Amino acid sequence: MPLFDVTDWVPGTYCVPTALAAITGKKIPDVIEAINKQAILLGMKTFTQFEGIPPKCWLQTLPSLGIGDRADTGHQGLTIDELFRASASPSPMLVLTSHIEMGMGHVFAAHGDFVVDTYTDGKVTNFSEVPEDMKGFKVRAEIY
Repeated sequence: MPLFDVTDWVPGTYCVPTALAAITGKKIPDVIEAINKQAILLGMKTFTQFEGIPPKCWLQTLPSLGIGDRADTGHQGLTIDELFRASASPSPMLVLTSHIEMGMGHVFAAHGDFVVDTYTDGKVTNFSEVPEDMKGFKVRAEIY
C-alpha cells in the first residue's frame, strides 16, 4: 500500500489527520469522524482537523481505520533526518516524534524515501531534509 496525497488538506490542518489520511487514503472528515468516535468512548471532547489530538485518542483509533498498531522503538532518539538516513521503511508507517524542550509531539507518514506531513501540504514528497523548525524533534516510535 502506498502513501496517498491528502487531496482535501487545507492550511491549518494538524499533523494527526494529515498523517492518518496519508496512510489510509481516506478523506480528512472520515478520519476525524473515526477519531471522534474514539474520543467519545474515552470520555473526551470531540476534535476538528485544526487542533491537536492527544495520542491516547488517535492511537486507539488506528485499528478502526485499518492501520496496524504495532509500535517499533528501534530508532527511538534519532532525529528525523537520521531516521531517513538509517532506514527506508518497506511499508507505510506513522512516525511519532517529540520535541522535549518544546513539550510538543508530532506525527507524519513515511514510506521508503517519501513523506507526507503538514509541511508538505498533505502531498507525497520525496524526503530531502527536515524543515528548520522541526530539527529538534526526535523519533519516539514507528507505527506499522
